[in-house]
Amino acid sequence: MEQFDVVIIGAGLAGLQCARRLSQTGHRILLVDHKQKLNQSVHTTGIFVRIAAEAAEEDREQGRKRITPYWRVVKDDGTFNPKLPGGPAQQTLNLRDEGFEVSTAGKKNHRVVDFANRLIKFK
Repeated sequence: MEQFDVVIIGAGLAGLQCARRLSQTGHRILLVDHKQKLNQSVHTTGIFVRIAAEAAEEDREQGRKRITPYWRVVKDDGTFNPKLPGGPAQQTLNLRDEGFEVSTAGKKNHRVVDFANRLIKFK
């Protein structure tokens, strides 16, 4: 049976970096993840959006007028991230206040109507 010095659970950004650094120092690493291949995408955007959202809400609580509009970040299909402050209900209120039309057909199906036409395309 093969033996390892370190077992890392999760091949996300942190897991991959940890595995890389430890292997460079001679450790024998076992990297375990649910993905079938390591070249599948690593999803970290949500983590950074949530950090920005929580910081924005702290700014709001401190009375700041200009805060990061994290509620404008939607998933690929126009639906909302339930982990953001206030969940889809608060995100819906914020977007409607800015003039966006939001469909609330079902608890998990809040989405910006016609969101694809509002995407910014980079060349």
